[in-house]
Amino acid sequence: MSASSIDLAVIPGDGIGPEVIAEALKVLEKAVAAEGVELKPTHYELGAEHWLATGRPCPMKSWRT
Repeated sequence: MSASSIDLAVIPGDGIGPEVIAEALKVLEKAVAAEGVELKPTHYELGAEHWLATGRPCPMKSWRT
């Protein structure tokens, strides 16, 4: 059985910056599209940059939908 979509958590930062993640997502989206699969990325603000900006290790909202 093959998936028609992939849910993907995206967490840029802490050694791999947002610019690297953005380019990696472009490549991954093309790769899965070639197989007829849709990529559904969800971006999460975590890591040192988020902590320095907010004083919190992760967002207050729930990750569950």
